[in-house]
Amino acid sequence: MKRFKTVVSIILITAMLLCMSGCAGSYRRSSRRDRDRDDAEESSEETARDDTGEIECETEFGTYTIGYGWVEVESHSTPPDYYSYCAEGNEDSQTPPNNLAVSHDTNYYGPDEDDDFATAILQQIHGQAAAYNGTASMTEYGTFGENQVYRFDLEMEDFNIYQWYVCGDHEYVMFSLAIYDFDEAEEDHSMDVAEEAVNSFVWNR
Repeated sequence: MKRFKTVVSIILITAMLLCMSGCAGSYRRSSRRDRDRDDAEESSEETARDDTGEIECETEFGTYTIGYGWVEVESHSTPPDYYSYCAEGNEDSQTPPNNLAVSHDTNYYGPDEDDDFATAILQQIHGQAAAYNGTASMTEYGTFGENQVYRFDLEMEDFNIYQWYVCGDHEYVMFSLAIYDFDEAEEDHSMDVAEEAVNSFVWNR
């Protein structure tokens, strides 16, 4: 029990920090990140925009669709397990734009332990949201295609984070949408982009 709580805590704290940093500011990627991206591109990552303007993303862990004119922020992506996206034109914003992070990691939970995993996540994010004068709750769960998915909403004073966990066999993929500008979220279709990515996800197994 103590072991999995510690692991989940580390995962969630890291994910929240990455989301809150979002696409803010531009910075030069390190040589290590360049090497990681080159290796990933040579192995399995493929991205192509189709006629509808959507991007079909293929990674080592799975495939999903990014739509509505959103693009990958390469300077904030660390293949093969973490990718960042925002509305085109906001990649070099000096303040955090609305953004979607897609991350893959492993855990201690098998296919029949999804509810235990969701409970552990909820316990951890209550405290994390409270640190920002906010609240956290699990708002949706169910089967999308062949995937068991749980959604958690963290509503803070100045921003909100919406997280969808796609459960696998001792692994998961988290789609984490950070909203900083609620008016712009309607214009850039932030929630639509996140939900389409979640619903289109297929494990690469």
